[in-house]
Amino acid sequence: MTDLSKADWGRIFAKAWLDPEFKTAFEADPRAAIARYADDLDIDAAADFIPPAPDGVTEQALKDMLAGDTTFDHMYCC
Repeated sequence: MTDLSKADWGRIFAKAWLDPEFKTAFEADPRAAIARYADDLDIDAAADFIPPAPDGVTEQALKDMLAGDTTFDHMYCC
């Protein structure tokens, strides 16, 4: 499997913002929505759904975020 790229995520979010049907499907079952709309999104339907952590984010920072001890300032979408 390949990872979804930043550009792929940009297309996914843009589609969700523009297409209420896709947004509803994505909120209910993201994997199924991505697979169903993969051709429209021009992405690999078999891609790994969870993107890798951004560069420079340590395991401890992720644990802190999970515990609610910090905010996550490294998120990207596009």
